[in-house]
Amino acid sequence: MILSPLLAEVLSSNVSLGAFLNPPNLFLLVTLGYGVPVLVIRELAVRRKLGLQGLLLLGVAYGIYNEGIIAKTFLLTRDVPLEQFSGYGMLLGIGVPWAILISSWHALFSVLLPILYVYHVFPSSIHEPWIGKRTSWVLLALILATGFVNFLSLSNNGQKGSPLQLVVLVAAGSVLSVLALRASRPEVTLQNEYSGKYVWGGVLWFAISIAVPIGIAGFHAPVLLYLAYALLLTALLGFVFSRRPEVSRDALLLFGLGAQICTAVGVLVTFLLAFDPQRVLSSVLFLVLFSYLVFSIRSSAHPPLAPSEKQQS
Repeated sequence: MILSPLLAEVLSSNVSLGAFLNPPNLFLLVTLGYGVPVLVIRELAVRRKLGLQGLLLLGVAYGIYNEGIIAKTFLLTRDVPLEQFSGYGMLLGIGVPWAILISSWHALFSVLLPILYVYHVFPSSIHEPWIGKRTSWVLLALILATGFVNFLSLSNNGQKGSPLQLVVLVAAGSVLSVLALRASRPEVTLQNEYSGKYVWGGVLWFAISIAVPIGIAGFHAPVLLYLAYALLLTALLGFVFSRRPEVSRDALLLFGLGAQICTAVGVLVTFLLAFDPQRVLSSVLFLVLFSYLVFSIRSSAHPPLAPSEKQQS
């Protein structure tokens, strides 16, 4: 439950490591913000035997909950976490381009990868529910009710959502959730494998799914161009999923590690120039951790030969 906010908030530099470890902040992040919602998503995915596509769709729905309903960054016309999106593509008071980007980002960084990391350490838990059905429903009702009250209340940043905006966000999340429940492919398997192409695939994903949209928003290109580009990426992803009945946990982890390494490098460069030692240190620690995980997956896929095997070869 702590892994999801750590990878989302500290890796992205949105929250410094010191602020993250502050007990009140940590409590909110591992309960209402990240831990409990991601736990409920994981339980639903296990019980309904959802595939990668279903898990990602639920991740996008979670991004709407996190950024739209809890943090209310969708409503910001200035001081958006990425300044390029300030006031860009507002519809009904909702920044649609920013909503698309950050919700997709959360699907990978806040939902899929933390779950895969747990499966990497505890592979036997991939098909095992951790909490009961009734507990899952109670937790879901609790976080949604708290989120709705929060959305309609005045926040510290001066944002207060309207009932119409809440209906729009809930409708979008509901549609994504319904689609997710029908998506059983590709199945995630526990096969050990390694290929550098998966890491580079994550780097490529970061470039075309994060860097390019940020550039489009930064130039304030027509919003229809941004939406067309997002639709193209979605269609390409759907095409890839349709051609793969299954995908291994290790391939997905390597892909995610490529994207996370790009994020850590970007944050490192940014805060080296800004002379922020705390964020520089956290970025270096993440890079060391991610590099170790890449080599760990590689070693698991290609274990060293035993002495007897070496003699035979």
